[in-house]
Amino acid sequence: MKRSQLWLICACTLVLSIGGIHAVQSLFGNLRQLSDTSRNLATCENLCRRIESLRNSATNAALEQQNKDELTTKIEAGVLNAGISADCLTRINPQSGRRVGKTAYLEEVTEIELQHVTLEQLITLALSVVNDDSAMFVSSLRLSAPRIAIETTSDVWDAEVGLTRLVFSPQSSRSTR
Repeated sequence: MKRSQLWLICACTLVLSIGGIHAVQSLFGNLRQLSDTSRNLATCENLCRRIESLRNSATNAALEQQNKDELTTKIEAGVLNAGISADCLTRINPQSGRRVGKTAYLEEVTEIELQHVTLEQLITLALSVVNDDSAMFVSSLRLSAPRIAIETTSDVWDAEVGLTRLVFSPQSSRSTR
């Protein structure tokens, strides 16, 4: 064999070896990427299952709607507990539950209107109503100066309080079609 042929064979072998090494490295890189992608897919699937289970669980929500009479009684008891005169409670307006988006929850909003109450009385009322029901919270509060001024040494306000109660109520499969 001639020397030039030997160099040509060595050069071709070297090029093929480098190409083979590059192909093997590329293959291992692709295998690593495939493994990472597979792990990411498994993580995403686990997170999806967790989201679905959380979406369908009743965390901090009541399992049944509250009777309007029970709610009125609870609010009236809270008014007395806060030292608010019964004539200061001008309105209790419980509204029908409404679905929260496409979730398994209903929101029951109750509007309360009070006149001539102090902030301390208002806070005591709110705490006494929501403390024994983890599904209920104060969703809105609006204070205004009293429409009819009374002579008193303490600051009094007219207040509109929105109480919201979250109820876990999954829709049946028939009603979602």
